[in-house]
Amino acid sequence: MVAHRERAAEKKAEAERNYFQMEYKALQSQIQPHFLFNTLLCVSACLHQGKTDEAQRLLSDLDALLRASTDKYGEAWTLRDEMALLSRYVGIQQTRYGKCFDVITGDFAPYADYLLPKLLLQPIVENAIYHGMAALGRRGEIHIRFEPLENDCRRITISTPAGDDRLAALPA
Repeated sequence: MVAHRERAAEKKAEAERNYFQMEYKALQSQIQPHFLFNTLLCVSACLHQGKTDEAQRLLSDLDALLRASTDKYGEAWTLRDEMALLSRYVGIQQTRYGKCFDVITGDFAPYADYLLPKLLLQPIVENAIYHGMAALGRRGEIHIRFEPLENDCRRITISTPAGDDRLAALPA
């Protein structure tokens, strides 16, 4: 009876891991076509207005996002790399939306070399922008916090004042 329960618990844990991996891969592959089209329209508008430096930055940031989403798909990289790419993504979105939101990032320096799946945070921040900020109807903030947990895990919390929290605890 005990062995049966242990096997059932193991199967449940494995199913949950598989579900998380499938959900992560689906999120990771979601650089949406509307995001690409809207970013290119924003580049075009910048060029039309003579803002060539801004258009060049947008194209550079878009290039970095596209490369990260296609190069070495599924590999891990450091939190430092993830945060650098996230900064580029946020810059594009702030240019597109007229800086109607800020991203407040906690101190991630103690975890900068921590390995995590590529593009883990970007789709969550994207959801916070589209759903959390849209719900506010005013200038808003997205908070990203980092904290240690037991068993050598870390928690990354992404939240908006609208209450749209997303949590991820990752093993070291």
